[in-house]
Amino acid sequence: MSKARRKLDWEKMFELAIDKEKAIKYREESTPELHDSCTMCGKMCSVRNMNRVMEGKDVSILKE
Repeated sequence: MSKARRKLDWEKMFELAIDKEKAIKYREESTPELHDSCTMCGKMCSVRNMNRVMEGKDVSILKE
């Protein structure tokens, strides 16, 4: 699960979840601001931002 979370691999996280259906339901009920984040952090997601930095991409946490 931790490897899937590091990659923000939602499908793998659902596959590994104790209750797959509940995990999918929660994700569907709360549409995140960004597809590669959760509803809690959005642009502030440390995992997402670190992945972007490691890929050489810009990181902006300010509202546009």
